[in-house]
Amino acid sequence: MLPPYILHVDDNEADLFLFRRAFQLAKTDVELISLTTVYDAWIYLDTKGPGFAVELPRLMILDLTLPHMNGMTFLELLRSDARYKGLHVVVMTGSDDIGDRNYCARFGVDKYIVKPSIFADLVTVAAMLANVTEGLPSVT
Repeated sequence: MLPPYILHVDDNEADLFLFRRAFQLAKTDVELISLTTVYDAWIYLDTKGPGFAVELPRLMILDLTLPHMNGMTFLELLRSDARYKGLHVVVMTGSDDIGDRNYCARFGVDKYIVKPSIFADLVTVAAMLANVTEGLPSVT
């Protein structure tokens, strides 16, 4: 069996780098797969899960501000596909907008996190997400 993994979708290379580094410092055995577009994420997910050698990710971390298709639209598409209804999704974005939070809650996001501006806080978030085994606390 392959080790569990987390799928991280964010188009900002600096954010991807910082989160990967935070993930390493969290000293976890969970693999982090990073993708920069929702198209790449859809193709990636489309070859995982029941009937395939690789399971779906433990969870997906999704930014909302993405090129070509924003994270909210992708979330809506993801939730409309029965294969991904049970996929845990954490939104980690720069937006603290209540409308964004409500939209994400409506589509079953497990947790909404505003990207930390302090690196030590990002390491704490990475450790918390890496240790998820049975879902997440409700959207906050």
